[in-house]
Amino acid sequence: MAQIPQSTGMIQGVSKPEGFAKYIEGVHELFNQGEIKIGTSLDGQVEKIPARTGDYIVYVNLSSSNVKALSNWSEKAADAGTARRVSARPRRGSRALPAGAIGFEATVGPGGEKIIVPFGEIRKPTGGANLGDVAEGVMAIALACRFKDYRHGGNVTSDDILAVCKKLKSGLGMGVTKTGVNANAGSKARGFAVKNRGKGKEIQAIFQTPNYGMVDDYVDDDLCLYIGLSAANMKFLLDAGDKKPNQIAMKNMLAGSAAYANGDKVKKWAHEVYNNRRYDFIECRAVGLAGSAKGTKVDVEVNITDDEGEPRTIMVGNKRMGVDIKISLKHGGVEQFGQKGGTDWENSGRTMGYEKYFNTLFGDSISVSSYGAAFKEAKGPKTGSKSSQNFRIRNAVGGLYQSVAKDIQTQLKEGGGERKRARTKFYQNLAKGIIDFATLNQEFVHLVQLTANEARIYNFEKLPLIWADGEPLYEVEYKTYDSKVAKGPLPKITIKEPGTTGKSLFVFRVKAETVKGQPYYRNYIEKGSALKNLKDFVTGPN
Repeated sequence: MAQIPQSTGMIQGVSKPEGFAKYIEGVHELFNQGEIKIGTSLDGQVEKIPARTGDYIVYVNLSSSNVKALSNWSEKAADAGTARRVSARPRRGSRALPAGAIGFEATVGPGGEKIIVPFGEIRKPTGGANLGDVAEGVMAIALACRFKDYRHGGNVTSDDILAVCKKLKSGLGMGVTKTGVNANAGSKARGFAVKNRGKGKEIQAIFQTPNYGMVDDYVDDDLCLYIGLSAANMKFLLDAGDKKPNQIAMKNMLAGSAAYANGDKVKKWAHEVYNNRRYDFIECRAVGLAGSAKGTKVDVEVNITDDEGEPRTIMVGNKRMGVDIKISLKHGGVEQFGQKGGTDWENSGRTMGYEKYFNTLFGDSISVSSYGAAFKEAKGPKTGSKSSQNFRIRNAVGGLYQSVAKDIQTQLKEGGGERKRARTKFYQNLAKGIIDFATLNQEFVHLVQLTANEARIYNFEKLPLIWADGEPLYEVEYKTYDSKVAKGPLPKITIKEPGTTGKSLFVFRVKAETVKGQPYYRNYIEKGSALKNLKDFVTGPN
């Protein structure tokens, strides 16, 4: 057996069996982009062991704290069909692993390839940056590159984005103010270098972009790039211009953001402002610190106004419309797109209660009002030990979810006539609820997920049309999984394709986390891999 060196985290090319790429994509997303973030790519941490045909090692540095996170990912991978079987179990002293390593075996792909995955210490990005937040800045820069360089033709590339990162770090594009013909647009076209905003940092750069064919009375458009991030995230983003480890960690988000910027939706507007021979003030914003976290799902957006500050519009068919580039951005393997916190039945201030939560999701297809009294009684008064209180809350939440799952099962029953009408109504109500949580019913907002060098667009607004006839048929599955924080089982409802191997469509689950020393419950809405089977629902940039 050849000695296996500890990985440095840098890339080494290896051949992979058919079907293996999807597995590595998922592992890469977990460690580089999702629940755990590191500053280097996993691609080079995959190595074939010559003495054991078909066995591959995915290296990370040893750390038991990450076992649970990777196990959670492996469960999702199996559910998504990217892994046939993922069994988590200790492997101590195996010849295939460094001495003392702990990992699990996985059988993946159509050929049933055997993978051994050891666990390790997972380093966060430089300064503790969150790559999901960094991606917002990357997307804003990619959009700005599309508007800035439209006249040159060609596509925006990862290198273009990194070049802007380098410019921003050096201060280029800062402090520019309007002159001459452009002065009539007012003072908002001023740039500034990185400055404090609360606990974070913000940056604003102004670039001039030409209009097509303008020689006499030459008029530039002003392109304003705004990014608001935490201090650590801003530093990681700006350092990417000249630091290779940052570029490696951002590889997928760079390529995915460039792909979105090169799509028809963005090109349509870049073409308009380049060819209209009029002044435009173009804003590409990673709203971050400047945006309101409440009341909007928008993470990145484009706004365009004329020289009088009025929104620029274009004709689409027989309708005049404004800019439709408003992005709710997800990075890597993040499936969650909606949530509610707490365990109250009624709304409490801005916190949604369970009654409104399920009414929003399922409308009048499922009446939860009858659960209220039983739920409140099961939760009980705040008496007794904290342990007994937690027991009552956990059981009440589990009982509520189980009852909802039974009602969903009734609505999804097979058959025509009245059953089909009930099923169609359920689908329409669910579609409305999903759209509400995904976009808050805001116009032009769409969810974009950056993963594996691509941008996936989830067209939630198409769900009512896709499900207009009560088809296809789905099943509901109720399960529980153990939570150390809740000290017991927590519920999960899955709406899925039929059969034991059916893929999940949507997952509604409860997670407990510790807040101020006590369990705090979050209810998550997650998208599943079966959504890709819905025609025109998941698309590329358009």
